[in-house]
Amino acid sequence: GNYAKIAYPVGLFEPGNMPQIFSSIAGNIFGMKAVKNLRLEFVKWPKRLVDSFKGPQFGIGGIRRIFKERARPLTATVPKPKVGMTPAEHARVGYEAWMGGIDLLKDD
Repeated sequence: GNYAKIAYPVGLFEPGNMPQIFSSIAGNIFGMKAVKNLRLEFVKWPKRLVDSFKGPQFGIGGIRRIFKERARPLTATVPKPKVGMTPAEHARVGYEAWMGGIDLLKDD
């Protein structure tokens, strides 16, 4: 196949802003009708950029300790729609997700 190797100066990216970084390196090119086959295969992150992210507060080890679950994959969901529901409706959606086996619920 055909490959292209592209390098960006680290100064183009705002430290700690993953949405900006992803939209810069992958953007909407994947959604363009003219592009039939495209795959992003590898990204090398400069240490300076990686270090700009604080990372998760507890890490996977801490999350597994909280859930007392060491083996199986943990699951998560985001209730939709994210807007327009009352607090009671959000609570109902969360309750149903947890009763259905979801471990984590993202609260926007």
